[in-house]
Amino acid sequence: MIIQLDSGYDGDGGLITYEAVKEHLELDDSVIPSEELVCLCLNGQELRSKGIITLRWKGEGFRKVFKTTFHVIEGEFLPFQMLLGAQAIHEHGILKFAGFGGRAVHPKKSTADAQDIEEKSIEKNRREEHRKKAAANDKKVSADKSAQNKSSPKEDSKRRL
Repeated sequence: MIIQLDSGYDGDGGLITYEAVKEHLELDDSVIPSEELVCLCLNGQELRSKGIITLRWKGEGFRKVFKTTFHVIEGEFLPFQMLLGAQAIHEHGILKFAGFGGRAVHPKKSTADAQDIEEKSIEKNRREEHRKKAAANDKKVSADKSAQNKSSPKEDSKRRL
């Protein structure tokens, strides 16, 4: 059976026709009844599911076995038997889009990412400041010790007299 990829379908998982579940997969007993609105079609009609079914499947040329929940729909005259939506395509990493020149397109940094970067920068600055203060303190301690060592022989000679 062929699964069509539809990056325009933004619902969870995918869609599968009841006929495909019953005739091809022979899993009509595994459908969990759940009538819900799946999407609005371009002609304005509502597409409602008869239920949901979770399937384990493997694409041709893939080693990994995927697990996806599909909405089971009536669709005797639909141009597909199984359809995988944008969220499932992204979740499973099935398609990797490249930008111009074959370079990967990276998403913009979110505000959470920017906050993480800012927090790391603040922490780095705090550690650097601490290191500088510790180094200055070490110099003072060394200077005090050397001053003490220089003054110690004089005190010893005064005591002897």
